[in-house]
Amino acid sequence: RLPQLTIATSFTLFHSFYQFSPPTEKSHVEDVVGITCLFLAGKIEETPKKLKDVVEAFRKELNWSLTPPEYKKIRENVLQYEKRLLEAIDFNINFEHPYKHILETVQKVNGTKETAQSAWNFVNDSLHLPLCLKHDPKQIAVAALFLACTYQNKDEETSFSWEVLANNKMDEVREISKQIMDLYSTEPVPKPSSSGKGGIQRGAPSNSKPLPTSISSSSSTAFPSTSAKRAPLPAPSSSSSSSSSSS
Repeated sequence: RLPQLTIATSFTLFHSFYQFSPPTEKSHVEDVVGITCLFLAGKIEETPKKLKDVVEAFRKELNWSLTPPEYKKIRENVLQYEKRLLEAIDFNINFEHPYKHILETVQKVNGTKETAQSAWNFVNDSLHLPLCLKHDPKQIAVAALFLACTYQNKDEETSFSWEVLANNKMDEVREISKQIMDLYSTEPVPKPSSSGKGGIQRGAPSNSKPLPTSISSSSSTAFPSTSAKRAPLPAPSSSSSSSSSSS
């Protein structure tokens, strides 16, 4: 078991390897690259795992049958790929993920835990896409929250301007949302897994009802709120946008 931030960092490393490596470096066995990314992510996020334990986890998951010489070869390859990966990302190991922005935004607008959970799950699934290389984590967080609110389809008294939260980049948010939705176009959405420790679960969106089939051009989707007394965020303007985006 690894923290979600470590898993997210491993996905970022994986996408970065194939995005920034020279063409001659990309024809590698993805499983070994995956082991390298997870092993390195553990060190970056200060949740290190022994290399043999990471290899063993992959072996069980992929039903490998490894002889001692084969294991030794994988270990050698991982250490080589680790160096190549660090070179590919120019040794920049400071990664920011959308999760904290989800929690901060939900708290700021007095949103519900259900909304935070749903958005968190959408971000988990979005890790399969290289969104982290193309978009700011805050925009990904807003897109996940937009999907969560659309998915819940709740009619609440408290709503706000999505343009404010998106820092007047709602077109980008809708594009991110569409890409995440496309993940579910061919396969059913799995039920959320249990975290076993309370708080935010680390599963995928629940399949209790279908995902929305389109993203509305309107920005008026209501944000489920825990209190009807909370005032909505101000409408977009040159002054309100800057103050909202700074938090």
